[in-house]
Amino acid sequence: RLLYPFLVTLLYASLIFPLGLGQFAGAELSNHQQVVELFSNVTWTKEEHSVHEFEIVENWRTPWTGIFVNLLVYMTFTFCGSVVASTLPVPSGIFIPVFKIGAALGRIVGEAMACTFPNGLRYGGHNHFIIPGGYSIVGAAALAGAVTHTISTSVIVFELTGQITHILPVMIAVLIANGIAQLLQPSVYDSIIQIKKLPYLPDILTATSGAYNIYVEDFMVRDVKYIWYGITYRQLKNILKDHKKIRSLPLVDSPDSMILLGSIQRSELISMLEEHLGKDRHMRVMNKWKLAAQKALEAEQLQKEAEERERAEERKKTKQRLLDIEEARKGKVPSAGLAMAAGVGGDAPSPENCTSTPATTSPSSPTLPETATSPITVPTIVTTCVPEASEERQRRPSRFEVTKVDPPTRQESTVTLQIDPVEGVIV
Repeated sequence: RLLYPFLVTLLYASLIFPLGLGQFAGAELSNHQQVVELFSNVTWTKEEHSVHEFEIVENWRTPWTGIFVNLLVYMTFTFCGSVVASTLPVPSGIFIPVFKIGAALGRIVGEAMACTFPNGLRYGGHNHFIIPGGYSIVGAAALAGAVTHTISTSVIVFELTGQITHILPVMIAVLIANGIAQLLQPSVYDSIIQIKKLPYLPDILTATSGAYNIYVEDFMVRDVKYIWYGITYRQLKNILKDHKKIRSLPLVDSPDSMILLGSIQRSELISMLEEHLGKDRHMRVMNKWKLAAQKALEAEQLQKEAEERERAEERKKTKQRLLDIEEARKGKVPSAGLAMAAGVGGDAPSPENCTSTPATTSPSSPTLPETATSPITVPTIVTTCVPEASEERQRRPSRFEVTKVDPPTRQESTVTLQIDPVEGVIV
């Protein structure tokens, strides 16, 4: 959309470059300066000029061409440029280029008349000199009025020149040019509307035409498709799908009230549907769901890892406890004198609740091997414990390891006792 205007502008600027072909078309002058010099009262074709006149004439001639060739080239460049500019998708003027073309054409006619009649025209005993600038004004107003099909160009010319000296020839030329142009073709603005296929109203018919007996209700469309507040996406999609030629849809308050609120372009509605129901919308929703699912999986994985760590810690503690018990059973716990190690299965009864009495050695009691002097008998100790109220509820046996150390001349012996804290007897 922007490449075409850029290329056209670049091409036209290259062709109209003042040091190139632009020197044959007065390209070094602005639009205002061109119109002022075309409307000037200086006769370009005369042989002698003042300094100011010479500067004006030098802008419209070269060492190789004269003023007539330069004016023709100027008209050609301006005409082609205005035609191409009217096709660009950017704002471009039509009136000023047409006005300049008419001024150049009138200047050619005025300079030709000045060359043909250098001493002017004699009428009624008076000699009337020819002023090419007047022809230029008339030509500009006539061509602009013919192209636009308007009479107001004559008023524009009077405002530009600031005088009404040429009011009669200007009005006559504009009326004749406008009448001929209307018989041949529509105005330039109507032509652009028809070429671009924009909504166009035809010319009003005469009063004798039978078209005035036709009313709007005779050809109006009664089954109008519309949208309303609260319409569903499915309903809107079906309306757009069934009526593809509709460019805009009226918006009403509700199907019951039918209060017109405005209209919405078809392209805007399609864009809205694509935004809410299109592929991009589905992708965003899917990504959102995937992210939520991923976060849930990560949270579940973290919870599982925490549970695994807790179970591992429990297993490690249990294993360590079992190892401690096993070491206690094997007698690997170091002690000095009489030591007592508690195992699993609850707290041991306090010494205050237990009494110990010596007992005779039973026949089955173990004895130590004899030494050189005399045999040593291991005494048996009966411990009776009175359990407390809290100990009765536990009913878990406690294991004690009693180590007795004899003098150095004797061997060390170990007796293991299993005491039930509830019964208070040796097992």
